[in-house]
Amino acid sequence: LGENYRRRGDLVLAEKYYLRALKTGERIGLSRDLVYSFNLAITLLEQDKFDMALGYMQEALKRAKISERPAYLGLAHAGMAACAAGLENWTGFDAHFAAARRLLEQTSFIDHDLARLGEVAGEHAEAAGQRERAGEAYAFALDQWRAVGDDDRAEAIEEKIAQQPQS
Repeated sequence: LGENYRRRGDLVLAEKYYLRALKTGERIGLSRDLVYSFNLAITLLEQDKFDMALGYMQEALKRAKISERPAYLGLAHAGMAACAAGLENWTGFDAHFAAARRLLEQTSFIDHDLARLGEVAGEHAEAAGQRERAGEAYAFALDQWRAVGDDDRAEAIEEKIAQQPQS
């Protein structure tokens, strides 16, 4: 249910159902699920709850490393980069963004969530006056939106890129 609510834009209900799914999994003896942790973190990022998002994204990163799935690891690094941008941790942003790009180039993985993470990172970098980082994050988001075939979102990112001041 969390995913349905998140896709509809009802982030409060999405957060509630992702938390419920994680708690149910723990109660029945399952460890935290990588996907639920990741989706909850994105939902929290969308609400500018960066500290909370960071905790769940760190959990997703840990699980992705254990899973030995490079695409999930790239996804988790992209999420960590978005958290870092929201918290204005530019050293963390640079490290996680570079890791995400490297892993995702290796796997050719594309995903709506990757596009949104790039967009979120770009928005926060831009708001903090980090134009170069914002441009890199927006370019990443644009590539992902194009790859998943979302022309409307790609156009919106192209407009953000065009509106950025030139150095």
